[in-house]
Amino acid sequence: MDKHTRWALRCEKVVGMEMLTLAILADYADKSGRCYPGMSTIGRRIGKGRRQVIRYLSALKAKGLVTWETREKGTKKDTNLYQIIMEGTAKAPRSGDAKIALSSDDEMEKTVKGFIAEWNQLPYIQRYEVQSLDPYIKADLIRRLRQYPDRDFWRTKFFAALKGPHFSKTYPATLPWALDPKNFNKITRGYYATNPHRQPQYTR
Repeated sequence: MDKHTRWALRCEKVVGMEMLTLAILADYADKSGRCYPGMSTIGRRIGKGRRQVIRYLSALKAKGLVTWETREKGTKKDTNLYQIIMEGTAKAPRSGDAKIALSSDDEMEKTVKGFIAEWNQLPYIQRYEVQSLDPYIKADLIRRLRQYPDRDFWRTKFFAALKGPHFSKTYPATLPWALDPKNFNKITRGYYATNPHRQPQYTR
């Protein structure tokens, strides 16, 4: 039994089917806590239908134990990519560490403020400059920061893409749009860089 499964079975935030669902995800997880079992696979393992699986996963997400992002395979949806968030395992980064500091509330606030400061320095962002964060948008941002804790990821995959020629005065990005799972995946996977004439379609 690996560390994720042991933790899932001892987690005091969940009982019953929520604990079993978390344990199933842990069973598929790699060393970093990521996994991608399909809804039908999870349902078969816990003996429940798709609606109940979605309900248990949503409860785990609301409790801060799991996050996920939707994936696409061509024109079709692929299985979700889940990230298990083990409580009490985060360590404070060393000086000069490339990891984002999120191990305490103070560090989290500083990291969020630093992110917003960098966001507001993006070209063509003046119309959508962030002065204060809506609680839901802030929660989305923190989940993303936890999911991708490497500073290089944000510098080279996220902010570098938003500085590209496909974002302009006519098509500036908004933070809610950029954090939306579908748009976030396109930004960080180079979709707009490889499709320079494809302009962003804003959904939020």
